[in-house]
Amino acid sequence: MTFTAKHRLMNLKSAAAYAALIKVPLLAALLSAAGCGGGTSVPNGGSPDPRFVGVWDTSASGTEYYNPNSGWRSPAGGSERHFEFTSNGSYKHFSGLQTNVYSCSTTIFGYEEGTYAVEGNMLHLHPDQKTLSSTDTCNPEWNYEKPGTTPPTDYHFSFVADDGGGSALQLTWPDGTVETLPKR
Repeated sequence: MTFTAKHRLMNLKSAAAYAALIKVPLLAALLSAAGCGGGTSVPNGGSPDPRFVGVWDTSASGTEYYNPNSGWRSPAGGSERHFEFTSNGSYKHFSGLQTNVYSCSTTIFGYEEGTYAVEGNMLHLHPDQKTLSSTDTCNPEWNYEKPGTTPPTDYHFSFVADDGGGSALQLTWPDGTVETLPKR
């Protein structure tokens, strides 16, 4: 999924969904990865860190499905996570996931913005505005936009080299998942 940050929200909101068997685990994985499963409050102290300032993101694309018997093709899906940190201590974060199965397409999108602080190797995110949206071409009941429920959350972090030799932010999510986001 390659489109500008400004248009990502609009493109993902207008996309859509797939099979019921996959929908619930997919939503749970996205919510978990977005930190919607617990966390801790931003402590007193800590401050913005100039090393964080900028845009950090990662994306992955799926593969197209082709049925040689019918000639039918299903477009590839994909996922993306994006963080933008500013020098005044504010941040924006969005995560999107789109899947396609046969003629059904599902898109799940989480967006939040708030404040951040850094203490040692801990990144503290305190979201103020949160939105979760879903669109689905085959199941209209899965089309919604609602307030998100992401609590303040703490992440271990480090800075590492990305595959191209540039800088990358490596986050360890509360569940132990490690994710590397190259700096753009």
